[in-house]
Amino acid sequence: MRQGGGMLVSSDEVKSVIAHLDDSFLLESEKFRRAKEAVIAEFASKKVRPSSHSGRAYPADPHELRRTLDEILALQPDPQRPQGRLVALVAPHIDLSVGGRVYSKAYQILSGLSPKTVIILGTGHQMAEDLFALSEKGFETPLGVAECNRAWLKG
Repeated sequence: MRQGGGMLVSSDEVKSVIAHLDDSFLLESEKFRRAKEAVIAEFASKKVRPSSHSGRAYPADPHELRRTLDEILALQPDPQRPQGRLVALVAPHIDLSVGGRVYSKAYQILSGLSPKTVIILGTGHQMAEDLFALSEKGFETPLGVAECNRAWLKG
């Protein structure tokens, strides 16, 4: 083992590593299951999905966020509008500082339009089992809550 570059570790060291992994919720254990159930219950009890990236991926202050969005929209002030009726808009899901030019081009096309329905598709980074999920929760943003049309959702 030593000739191959390995080293002996004690059972106490192994137990310590396992305990650290369990404390970090990286093992499927009873501790992990209880913590997961608590997170799910807390989320289910709320009517609004809290903003998870406010103050990190975008400004938490509404005035600063509006200024940032105005700066992004100004990056592509005159995008070429598509011919015909606009049916859908697909824009990337990426950090504002990275995708600014694409966001600007995409959302400038919406300028002056008043769509009846807006469907926001988000990326479920934390979804373990399903590819898609619908939420009846409103989405908290620094600019207010984006409410869900629950009647439309239930169809």
